Amino acid sequence: KERIALTHFCSLFPEGEFAVKPTVIIKGITDADLVVYEMRSGFTLVIQHKWLIAPETVAESSANDDELRKGALQAVQSRDVFRNDHTMVRRVLSLPSDQPIDRVEAVVICRGAEPTGFLEKLAVPIALELAFEELWQQASKSLSKLWEGLSSRPDHVEAASRYEDTVATIAIGRLRFLVPVFSLVVKL
Repeated sequence: KERIALTHFCSLFPEGEFAVKPTVIIKGITDADLVVYEMRSGFTLVIQHKWLIAPETVAESSANDDELRKGALQAVQSRDVFRNDHTMVRRVLSLPSDQPIDRVEAVVICRGAEPTGFLEKLAVPIALELAFEELWQQASKSLSKLWEGLSSRPDHVEAASRYEDTVATIAIGRLRFLVPVFSLVVKL
């Protein structure tokens, strides 16, 4: 399954404008699922891809959290290796030895229906595949603009603006309870 997802991601980055390499093994440390280099800017993006399951139990939801934490750790480790070893980046991507590496960042992309907003703040952004692709379209094929979107998450801001805090009343027998809830704001 992962090969299919990585092949799809590779197709997002046009040849000639980007150098792309799936499944880069960093011996003794970790792997990078996909490394993308933008030729005009020297921006390098390391992508870790994780598959989430639709959780039906607390244990399955916790397993998704663990998988995302693992992906974030792998992303940080591979990003740090590439930040410190530009020669390795050039070798992996078959770039000329004088090709500039301006910046190296990392992101975790996950496939699955479960939102990832509940996970604590991590050292790298986490986005669903659909959000990543939408942010990529908005970025007009610029890794710098994509990174701005991944870092600021305008999709989260837009989604959050559609909800407001309110309370719901629950009656149990003759008792009434007020419970804080989110309500969807429908704008016509």
